[in-house]
Amino acid sequence: MLIGDHKVFRAALDQRFASAIQPGRVGRVYLNAYPGRSFDAEVVRTNNYVTTPDAKRPVDYAPYSFTVWFSLLNVDSNREKLLSGMNGYAVLESTFDLPTIPDSALMRYSGNDGLVMVVNEENRISLRRITYEVAESGFVGVSSGLATGEQVITRGQVALQENDIVRMKEE
Repeated sequence: MLIGDHKVFRAALDQRFASAIQPGRVGRVYLNAYPGRSFDAEVVRTNNYVTTPDAKRPVDYAPYSFTVWFSLLNVDSNREKLLSGMNGYAVLESTFDLPTIPDSALMRYSGNDGLVMVVNEENRISLRRITYEVAESGFVGVSSGLATGEQVITRGQVALQENDIVRMKEE
């Protein structure tokens, strides 16, 4: 926590979210000193440098994460005694209305881009480049590259090649 013209909370977020977190986004901060209470917060700065376990400099946050600074909003300094060094966590929520696929269907993925195998009308495999917005609980929200209802191969991709004929088995 830094004391200045406003209270700032620094958090380490997983690298998967680096492209989705921009200044101006609003979330909530929970501090261990105030159990059950949340503080509205706005992202004021990001550092999209992702740390690695073999970083040559000491880091005080998790590997494969990046730093985000949240400005705490509407804090009553007379009521909440916020001090530098307080610990807690930040929550950013998003709702998505996207077609989803199991993350096991993704091949060669990085930075919200991926490759999947799609089965066409002739039961032949086509490789398809997709972009995705969110990966959560074993599923990926696809933002472009797939149409609703297309069949995607979710297992066994290492033994298949483009134009192979397959018979889909539903489970």
